[in-house]
Amino acid sequence: MKKYSAIIFDLDGVIIETDKLHYAAWLHVAQKYTIPFDEETNNLLRGRSRIDSLDIILSEANITLDNATKNKMLVEKNDLYVESLATLSWASLDKDVLFTLNTLKEYGIPMAIASSSKNAKTILKNAGIIDLFSVIIDGTLISKAKPDPEIFLLAAQHLNVSPHVALVVEDALAGIKAASSANFDSALINNQSTSSGATYKLDKLSDLLKLI
Repeated sequence: MKKYSAIIFDLDGVIIETDKLHYAAWLHVAQKYTIPFDEETNNLLRGRSRIDSLDIILSEANITLDNATKNKMLVEKNDLYVESLATLSWASLDKDVLFTLNTLKEYGIPMAIASSSKNAKTILKNAGIIDLFSVIIDGTLISKAKPDPEIFLLAAQHLNVSPHVALVVEDALAGIKAASSANFDSALINNQSTSSGATYKLDKLSDLLKLI
């Protein structure tokens, strides 16, 4: 008997590394508006929505802007990011990730994407792996960003499984907190935190195969 009936994956930083693309887009916008921004601040944005990310950037820089300016910045950042997604392809995927996803598919374990990104489907299509996932919950379908568990609960609902038999895979502490608050087991990958609250810590995605 399988320990987990389904697996719910975050996208950025777990399935495919788009962090550099996000960082480049935010950096361009921040420099245009003379707002301090670096990789340390960028690390705080993992798992956050676009508007939450901008609020964090402004808070770290101790800067307050009017809503019109903020909305303009959000559009500019997204336009730059979406344009950069054209560079993604099958070759952008780590071999270990591909092996893991294909093996889970062979095992008959339903998989979902739960990403706050509104561009999740574009990313998956460009990478050629959208058909591997039974369910895709993205930023267009939720009203509350992580650490609220809405996105994982919605994914579980669409997978027709309860939280206690679904495993969440995340690279961000906000995602781990969201999963834990809704009674999901969770696995943390690509994160150096030693006190994340995750059920498991993964060195590579294929370590998942030992857990199912």
